[in-house]
This record gives sequence, C-alpha cells and structure tokens, in this order.
Amino acid sequence: MLQGRRRHGRHGDSCIVDDATYEDLDESAIGAYRRARAEFNRLAEELTWTDEDMLYALGAIKRSNDALKITVTGLVMFGKQPALRRLFPSHRVDYIRIPGNNWVSDPDRVFESVDMRGPILTLLPRVIAAIIDDLPKAFGIDENGSGQRTELPVIPYRVIREAVVNSLMHRSYQIAQPIQIVRYSNRIEIKNPGYSLKSQERFDEPGSLIRNPHIAEILHETRFAETKGSGIRVMRKYMANSGLSSPTFDSDRDNDEFRAIFLLHHFLNENDWEWLSHFKAMDLTEDQMRALIFMREVGAIDNSTYRSLTQSDTLGASKSLRQLRSLNLISDRGSGARTYYVPGPAFPAPGTLNIDVSMDASAHKIYGKSGDRLASTSELPPELRLRLQAIGKRLEPEKARDLIIDLCKWRPLSAEEIASFLKKTTSYVSQKYLYGMVREGKLIYLYPEMVKHPGQKYRAAGSGNEKQA
Repeated sequence: MLQGRRRHGRHGDSCIVDDATYEDLDESAIGAYRRARAEFNRLAEELTWTDEDMLYALGAIKRSNDALKITVTGLVMFGKQPALRRLFPSHRVDYIRIPGNNWVSDPDRVFESVDMRGPILTLLPRVIAAIIDDLPKAFGIDENGSGQRTELPVIPYRVIREAVVNSLMHRSYQIAQPIQIVRYSNRIEIKNPGYSLKSQERFDEPGSLIRNPHIAEILHETRFAETKGSGIRVMRKYMANSGLSSPTFDSDRDNDEFRAIFLLHHFLNENDWEWLSHFKAMDLTEDQMRALIFMREVGAIDNSTYRSLTQSDTLGASKSLRQLRSLNLISDRGSGARTYYVPGPAFPAPGTLNIDVSMDASAHKIYGKSGDRLASTSELPPELRLRLQAIGKRLEPEKARDLIIDLCKWRPLSAEEIASFLKKTTSYVSQKYLYGMVREGKLIYLYPEMVKHPGQKYRAAGSGNEKQA
C-alpha cells in the first residue's frame, strides 16, 4: 500500500499511498485547515497559495513525473471518507463503553461501541466531544468571570484534547489497527498503535521524537497541539490542578503500542481517605497511597506504571515498591524487568475492592509461572485434543496460528497455557505468534488496561469470549 514504507521510521507520514489520487482529497477538510490556520494566524503566507501549492508545502502531496501523488499525511489529514475506507480501513477511533471496571468477560453483557472515521481535522472535534459528553460532570465557576455556576467534565477538557491529539499525531499509520478509547466506570483508557519513540524516563522533558513530522506540524499550526513536546506534562499539570490522580502512560515496544490511563475520581477524596485508613499505622507516603489506589482500581502495578503515576525515577519507585512489599501490601510476581505486583496478604479483602475477585492475591492460582495448575489437555473439546495430538516436531506457522485462535475461542488462555499446549516455550510462542496476532486484531487481551497484568490472557476476536467492536 505504501511506497518507501519504513515500519518505525520517523518519516512514515511522507510515504506515498498507492492507488490514491488527488480526487481522493476532501475540499471540506482542506477548508477546515484554512479556517483553523487563519484563526491562529490570519496573515499566514500559505493561506494565499492555491490548494495544490499549499498541500505540497504541507507534505500532503508529492509531484512525480507530472503526476500528483498522495502521501500518508495527505490521506489521513484531508482524505475523503470513501478513500479512507478503501486505502486505510483501520484509520478510525473506536469508542467503547464498558459497564463496570473490567473488560467484558461475559458474552451476555452487551456494551456500547461507536466507530468514528474521517480526516483528522474533522475527526478530532467529534472524538473529543464524544468523550466529554460521556464524562461525569462536576460543578464549578465559569472561567469567563461571570461567577456563574456551571457543569464541568470531571477530567478537564484540555486533558482530553491533548490525549486524543497525541494518539492521532503519534500513532503508527503502518500498523493496521484503530485507536481504541475504552470508557470504564472508573477510568478512561486510550490506546494507539505505535510505541513512543521517546523513552518513558524522558516523558517530562521538553521536546519530542516525532514519528509523523508533517502531521504534527499541521496540528501545531492549527493549535490542536499547542506546544511541541509538552503533551504529557500538560496532562499531568491539569489533572493535578483539578485534584485528580496523575495519568499513567505505558509505551510497550513488544506489542508496539502506547496506552494512557485516566482515573475519574478525585485524589484524595473522602472515600479514598476512608479506604486508606486501613493503612493508617503504616506511615505511607502520598505516592505509595496513589499506587495502592491505582492497584485497587486496576488490579496490579509495575515499576513503569508507578513511575508514570508518581513521577518517580526508577530507583525511587523500586524503593517504594519494596517498602510496600515488606508491609505485605503487595506481592511480587515475575522477575527482572518483567516484575509486577498484585495485592498482598495485608491488602483489604476482595469485598472492599473495585476489582474482580480473581485479581486478589488469594486468587493468584491463575498464574502458571508460580507453579499453579494450568489448563490441561484433558479439559479440551475432543476436536482440539485430536488436533494437538497430531502436532509433529515441526509445526507450520499458519496451522499454529489457526490452532491458537481456536484454543482462545474455547476460553481465554495465558501465554504459558498456549505454549504448554503447543509444546513450545512461552517466550517462543509470545514472540513468534501472540504479539503479532494481537497487533493484527486476531487476539484480544483479557485485561487491555494493563498489558503486563499478572493475570493476562488472550481471547479470540469474534468469538463468544469477547465483544470487540
């Protein structure tokens, strides 16, 4: 589809899109750029140019052998709906509303899903409005000086705008996967394909490494993105000013995706203080309290998430987590860089948590790495048992993928369980099959809110085990 495609190159938005023509560009989207640019700078020189010259300067088109070629920038910023459907079918935003705090595991529980498509300049306002309209409201004073009481979204508008703009601006357009926004009862999660080119340790530093420089420049010039490289700092600032828990960000290179999580409740509110009274004698720091509340809401935490939540460095996060572990508030699983933490013996009983009981430390038997029972071959339906028995020493990749999908249609399975069925190592199966199948949408995480969740399992897309949009 793309000429000059480079999967993780920083200039992927300048690639030419095969089969796209100048007629595939939407005049209304071009007009939206002109209006937004004029609002910011009515004397901008490019506003006096023809559409063709302006689009060429923006990197939306290229001239080659007396023909106009459309780039990724041109299509996703200014493309008509039919062209986007035909050439970039995964260029959309899926807004999914989940009842409760966990991903749907019951196929009888129906949830709402809205797919939004279109060129970025017209798509952005619709996505932001959909989120804002769905957020709980709090009373505040109108900022225009009138002193009138008004309803404001719990999460500030500026935060939502930055998060949505960042997801569209920094996503990888070489990965055929939509942006997914999941609205749980207690949080919002925004996931886009493409890990951050900037390391998590440097998220708060000025400047950014840009995957799509032409798209980024257009969004800066139209004031959708106001200050280069400041998106995460702005979100943290506005959340803190509103008394909300700091957002967490996870850049996952293995699965080539980026995730932002925003808790909806204020920190620390009256209910939080009452809940934290369980730990009154333990002399916890505010950062440790934040970590425990996050674990209460999501079910697990790791060093990376702790750093994102508290703006700690790696050593500080490790020290705080060790202290929580020594108090038996958390228990560690895994080892090395893959260490994560689940509720420990001193964590309040499951009935006081807002998470699924299976996430509690007392229910850690789902984790095969700790030596607990995995799903056995004898539990499988006869047809699957026969197919597994027919596996030879050399398993063809396509047959393996089909078998994995059918196994995960039977029920959600961990990477270790899948590997044991295929008689392969967990790392081999994860690298060879699972990561890629998730990116392709063939498999779906049981806990998409935290990819490294200790109880992570995989489900087949389109099966009775899930309700994927």
